[in-house]
Parts: sequence; structure tokens; C-alpha cells
Amino acid sequence: GLAVAVKWFKLYAEGKQEQPWAWLHGPRGLGKTLIALAALNYRVDHPELPQGKFVHVEDWLDHLRAGFDDNSYAERFHLYCEVPLLVLDDLGAHQGSAWAVAKVDQLVDYRYRNKAPTIFTTNPAATLPERAEDRLSDARLCRKFTLEGTSYRRP
Repeated sequence: GLAVAVKWFKLYAEGKQEQPWAWLHGPRGLGKTLIALAALNYRVDHPELPQGKFVHVEDWLDHLRAGFDDNSYAERFHLYCEVPLLVLDDLGAHQGSAWAVAKVDQLVDYRYRNKAPTIFTTNPAATLPERAEDRLSDARLCRKFTLEGTSYRRP
């Protein structure tokens, strides 16, 4: 699965895939984040392509919460809705309040409705909001890659 994913993501990074969403799913240590970042970094080296943003979901939630202190919450949220390519790393791994679950669901739904290019990474222990999981399962919009193997972090 890894070789197929790498080949597909190269074309995705170049803007040559029809599906705007990609979902990398599998155990930790198989390179999901690395593949997602490679697609994003390809675009940095090619400024003619729409640029993007990478965020770990827990860090994104912290970033949003900080917006309550300086009244920039709406602006912070909108930035992640509108970025041309968004990588949401470790979706479903956050242990959050009802607010956190709702914000993740709202972002995923916004990007779904707008068919905004998005890359998701999840692991088998992920708990996704029901609507977000439904959106990710839409094969017309999202290509899912399930990676299997042994973690490169463990000898």
C-alpha cells in the first residue's frame, strides 16, 4: 500500500488527481505524516500551485482556544476553512470536549461542502465524529489508503 500511496500522492501534489481529499489510515510509524508533508512540501517548491497548511488536530484546537483571549477566534477558524490545501494530522486522536468534537466536525464538514483539498491522517484507535467519518467515506470525494506493516520507529 505504501508504494501505491506514494505514487498517488505525487500526482495529488501536482494537482493531477480528481479527488480533492486523501485519507491515510494505519498504525503509527508507517509514514502517514511523512507522505502528507511530502505532498504539501512539493507545493512549497512549486509556487505556481495552491499552497497549504499542516496542522496536528490537537495543536489546531489549542490554536483556536487561544483566539478567545484576543478575539481572533473567528479569524483563526476561517483560516483553516479557506486554506487551499489542508493537512489534518492525527484526526480523531484528540481527547476532547464536546466543543472540540464539534469544531473538528464543523471544519471537516465545511471543507467537504466546498470540496476543498484536504489530506487526513488517522490511526486505528481514532474516534471520528460520525458526520466526519461519513464524509471521509465518500469515495467520490476521498481516496483512502490503508497502510499496514511494522513501525519504522521500532527495530
